[in-house]
Amino acid sequence: MKYLDACEVNIHERAVRLRELTEMVSTGEIIVKESNWDIDEMSKFIESILLRIPIPNVYIDETEDFQKTTIIWNNKLIYTITAFMTNKFRISMVKFEGYKNIVGLTYSELGRHIQRRFEEMIIRVYSIVHGTSLPVSAYIRARIRQMHREE
Repeated sequence: MKYLDACEVNIHERAVRLRELTEMVSTGEIIVKESNWDIDEMSKFIESILLRIPIPNVYIDETEDFQKTTIIWNNKLIYTITAFMTNKFRISMVKFEGYKNIVGLTYSELGRHIQRRFEEMIIRVYSIVHGTSLPVSAYIRARIRQMHREE
């Protein structure tokens, strides 16, 4: 058995505002795959952000290409945030009466106070950064996926 070198594990944690995250996706810095969530599922997640329910952590890998970053875990969340903040879908439903007036609206049609809530919301991002060897990066990606499958 060949052991990996623990000194090669290089993971950074940072807090990212949703506005910054959307810009990273829009510029191609982060590669996001299409989500299999339907509009109702995406709308529920957007409502969760409005309710200030903490967003689960996102895990990304910056080791394979110095220009682009791939998502290891929580692609659906990043896709939904980006799609909504770039007006790709309208809110289809909400469960809380205080938000019933946003049904049918895109991000740009929301009041500025609600847009600010999105823009300023923080998500915790963990990055496998440059300098981590590909075998170590592959092992970390597999471990992250395994941990989240078990929940």
